[in-house]
Amino acid sequence: MKKIFIKILFLSFVIAACVPTVRYNLEDIKKSLKPIDRKIRNNLNKSSSFINSANSDLESEAKKWLGTPYKWGGNSRSGIDCSAFVQNVYNNVGVKLPRTANQQYEKSMIVKNTSRKVGDLIFFKKNGRNSRGNVTHVGIYLGDGKIIHSSSKKGVIIQNIDDSYLAKRYFAVGRVL
Repeated sequence: MKKIFIKILFLSFVIAACVPTVRYNLEDIKKSLKPIDRKIRNNLNKSSSFINSANSDLESEAKKWLGTPYKWGGNSRSGIDCSAFVQNVYNNVGVKLPRTANQQYEKSMIVKNTSRKVGDLIFFKKNGRNSRGNVTHVGIYLGDGKIIHSSSKKGVIIQNIDDSYLAKRYFAVGRVL
């Protein structure tokens, strides 16, 4: 059973890396398992609790950046933009992410807005879901409708995702694998 689980996990990572338009969801994988695959299901549940623990570290790391001023192209505590903030937070907890918001979107597993969890990336575009072109902004979901991001006017702040400015520009939720 352990070998089957490893093969399924490996295959899902290979497929996700090779076909960026195919998105997988841990909950969907769990639901598709047959009842006789209980050991695999239990291993997936253990993985979920590991992810929840990692998200706690991620949240703590993100909050260390509160008050850092915004600087377009900035990549340090003296000034940072949104994607560098996300990249630095994840790097500091041992997860490598690309530099730009659009690259981070491409590397994320897209999930439903209603399925968002702490640590998920929230992506924005200038004109929201109906716009063409690249993702223009990214933040990290903290739970309870809040994100932490590097705002161009206020620097790194915690803000309600339903704030009218953000809500108009919301595009997608991405989960970092």
